[in-house]
Amino acid sequence: MNKIIEFLQSQSGSDNIPANRIDKEKLSKSFIDLKSIFDTSESDDKRILKLKSKPKIKKGQIWLCKQEYYDALGNQIIGNTPYLVLFISNTENIANESFVRIHPISPFTEFKAVDDIIIIDNSITGFEFIIETWNEQPILTELLDEYVGDLYNDEAMVHETEANLSNNQKEFRKAEIRNT
Repeated sequence: MNKIIEFLQSQSGSDNIPANRIDKEKLSKSFIDLKSIFDTSESDDKRILKLKSKPKIKKGQIWLCKQEYYDALGNQIIGNTPYLVLFISNTENIANESFVRIHPISPFTEFKAVDDIIIIDNSITGFEFIIETWNEQPILTELLDEYVGDLYNDEAMVHETEANLSNNQKEFRKAEIRNT
């Protein structure tokens, strides 16, 4: 579990973790590559329909973000892992920029706390996940890459309001907030 926190902390540019303590490539490969879910292959008996157009962005959708893009200052940003987000608002516009408010999604359910929303229905993304309600962020819609699905199943959610967080849970949340 500490390796996950070390990996997340290392993504924010923290130099206090020696690179040789974490096998970043192995940890990164532990994520499910959602792009492969949408591709079809001649060798597969099972065909999955490719989306021809992106659906209209709306509250309740889950999207995969681009892993490579240029920020407003022209800096190239390259992510090491796939990043999923849940829309908690519809699109809004400010200064000719379209954005949506999101909660990041994390597959690291071992860091769940009583105030987290846990989705146990793995038919949505292919795995159980945490909705990081404590990490609400705005995101430009141009940074969205692929539509994954909608989250409608309220019965799959478990949510309580107060949490006494362990040190590992606190470090996990700090790393996740820094990375978004």
